Amino acid sequence: MVSRSVIAAVDIGTHRVRVVVGERRGYALYVRGAAAAPIAGTAKSRPREVLDVLPALRRALEEAEAMAHATPEVLVIGVGGAEAEIAPVRVSARRDPRTAVDDAEVEALVAAAQGEGAGAYVPEVLPRRFLLDGVRLADPRGHAGHELVFEGWQVRVPEEVLEAYRGLLNRLEREAVYRFRPFAVLELLTHAEERREGVVVVDVGGWNTELIAVKDAERLVVESFPFGGAYLTRDVARVLGISLADAEQLKLAHGVAYVQEAADVEVLSLPSEKGEAYLRQTELAQILEARLEEILTLVRSRLEEHALDPLPTYVFTGGTSALPGFTGLVRRLFPGSVRIGYPQYMGVRHPSLSGAVALLHAEALAGLAEEGFRRHDGIREEGWIRRVREWLLERF
Repeated sequence: MVSRSVIAAVDIGTHRVRVVVGERRGYALYVRGAAAAPIAGTAKSRPREVLDVLPALRRALEEAEAMAHATPEVLVIGVGGAEAEIAPVRVSARRDPRTAVDDAEVEALVAAAQGEGAGAYVPEVLPRRFLLDGVRLADPRGHAGHELVFEGWQVRVPEEVLEAYRGLLNRLEREAVYRFRPFAVLELLTHAEERREGVVVVDVGGWNTELIAVKDAERLVVESFPFGGAYLTRDVARVLGISLADAEQLKLAHGVAYVQEAADVEVLSLPSEKGEAYLRQTELAQILEARLEEILTLVRSRLEEHALDPLPTYVFTGGTSALPGFTGLVRRLFPGSVRIGYPQYMGVRHPSLSGAVALLHAEALAGLAEEGFRRHDGIREEGWIRRVREWLLERF
């Protein structure tokens, strides 16, 4: 069965490929299948070529589609913060002051903002504010004036990055739409009040940690750091003298991110010159906490550089944030409200799936807008009008 209502969201990380298949029925979105596959060779290094990713993507896609019993017509590919840049954009239009601004004018102006930016692909524009004859308005519709101005942020994807994705999809004989994963995750895991007051979402992935911070409609920061959960595994392997595969298994089975929450019990027997030596969970936690504290301290220092620390709310997601004790560690390092963010859909309630589910959710919203649906208690309208309402109207 091929259906436009069935969506496959693809989150290509630095360590794994995750695919979530969902079906939109009216205003409701149902997750029908999810799968993940490790990228070969990334236990020791990052994936460098399209061919490194292809087998993992093909396997995850086939498994997720088999669970869903459906074949999506178009894939939604997430573009990460390390693959794109955020740039401010400002466009304006002269208009007839005898008439009031309507939906069509607003959509045309924001679409023009997306069209700016020669030499790069612009999959999304994030609204910041409107000005009508120099006056800032949350919603310019219904007002009259000579000049309407839109200010926002563009997501610019270099052509070489886009070509790499195209090469991957050509081998799969699939078409795709592209969405900026940090925006999607921010919208999935936070609400408008938090975004107005100030919030950061930190996604701790395999080889990368990605953050997106926003405050009111004035400040937006997206950054990516080349450190993640794979470094924890590597540290365990090096310190204990075991293989990376054994270190990963040990981390997942007995790892605790915060020494104070670890138990003083034996979790592993290790050979030594004096016979058998025993590793306690507290000793394993010391290895994990040291690296995690380094990563999280870097995150906070970057926020301080952008004058975005402290913030009222800190949301952490990604597979590493699921480690026991992670919340305790970040509460020691970060002020304000701290929580672990994960999707609220049945079957995918895990931080490692936040990226894929966020892409799925964003595309479902876009599909509703194309079909003319409007605001409802379930999935809400998408497109530029929805973004204006959610990101601007609720900020003033």
